[in-house]
Amino acid sequence: MAMTLQALHAALDRGLTGAADHGMLATLVEAVATHAADPGLRRRCRILADGNAAADPLVYNVLCAGLFGVVPGDACLRPAAVPGEYLYRVNAFLHGVRKAILACRALEGMRRANARSYVFYPEFLSITNLRQRVAALARAHAGMGPKNDELTVLYSLAGYFGLSDASWAIKVVGAGGTTSVMTARALYHAAGCAMIGERPLAMSTAMDASDELGTPASAGRGQKSRRGHWVQQIIARITVNRGDIVEPGAACNDNEAAGPPSLDVGDIYVVDGEGAHKYQMRGIGARTEHVGIIVEKYGERAFRTVDGGFGIGADVNLSRKREMIFKAGVGWTFADAPLAFSAAEVGWMDRQMQPYADDAAMEQAIDSEEPFAELRPGLARTRLNIDAAANDKLREMHARTLAMILANARLMKRQLLAAQTGTVRTIQGRWNPESYAGLQHASRDTIHRLLTA
Repeated sequence: MAMTLQALHAALDRGLTGAADHGMLATLVEAVATHAADPGLRRRCRILADGNAAADPLVYNVLCAGLFGVVPGDACLRPAAVPGEYLYRVNAFLHGVRKAILACRALEGMRRANARSYVFYPEFLSITNLRQRVAALARAHAGMGPKNDELTVLYSLAGYFGLSDASWAIKVVGAGGTTSVMTARALYHAAGCAMIGERPLAMSTAMDASDELGTPASAGRGQKSRRGHWVQQIIARITVNRGDIVEPGAACNDNEAAGPPSLDVGDIYVVDGEGAHKYQMRGIGARTEHVGIIVEKYGERAFRTVDGGFGIGADVNLSRKREMIFKAGVGWTFADAPLAFSAAEVGWMDRQMQPYADDAAMEQAIDSEEPFAELRPGLARTRLNIDAAANDKLREMHARTLAMILANARLMKRQLLAAQTGTVRTIQGRWNPESYAGLQHASRDTIHRLLTA
């Protein structure tokens, strides 16, 4: 049942705390949006915008969220309340307000329009250096995965995508890609770089970095042959190109030891396979293009990065120190860069894996082949547990353990095969945060303008 206007005013009169329950915040924002025409709510917001927001910044943010779908933040609502505190976190209260905006159906059209204009993470505006702000936001989301709602809100692109769309996308990581491009795009947008252009965006894990990070992009129309028929499709025109392409003398010298690629804190780097080597170990459809964000730099050739696409393809990882090295005949790369494979090499690995497709054959291989020696004790124990299971439920539980052991063995075998072929992915270039148009802060002047519109 929706909150009445009287109950809403009473709740706002009581005030909020920084640890306000997110469900309660969602109810309040929904109620403000429902009663947005109420003169009393708008008068309360105007008084706070006139200079009294510091007296009640929590209520002010709830009002701005429900009335206009924006998050103004406040000096007291920052990642670190005082100098020296931990900077790498989102503000818990503002996170709840953002979730409430994404969940509010009454704000759907408004939030999609606002996503193109307004900063969604105002707590990080206290970091005035754009590159350091990008790095702080990246580190604030490192270690998160599909079950973390802070990552879900980040991927919404300031409300361009709704809560259900963002939640669904990062939990469905298919064979065609990972979340690395989604992560980089979302972190830049959160830092205030406008990543939404005229072309409609996709919430997808299988995205082309040049297109998605080349936004804003103009929408045009063209024709493409599909199964013998010409069909209309929207074609992107990239308006923000990579820094190594547009800056004089900044191009990567892939095969020259002199002059390593120029990377700095806040840059998005891209690595990919060379020539025909465009696939990951797991097979055709899984492309090797990968992007991440530089968050620390040690001299010219050592970095820490934050990268999406880890784990099953949807986790965000903060790396240890990574060294940039040159490999003769290959180019500049990171010492820990993974391999890339051609279609022929993927086919060879697939053929070598055929004898291990059958579960019984895989069990026999674990029993007899040396590379699987470490898995034998667990396999033997699981077999005994299956035979001794007292009921079907226990038998099914141990059968799932057996399936996991066999899957790990197949992965080990494929990794051994991969080490015999493939080529290392090389650094292809970088995007710069300064290349993008900036988003606005929903300041007091902005709120006054919205109130009088």
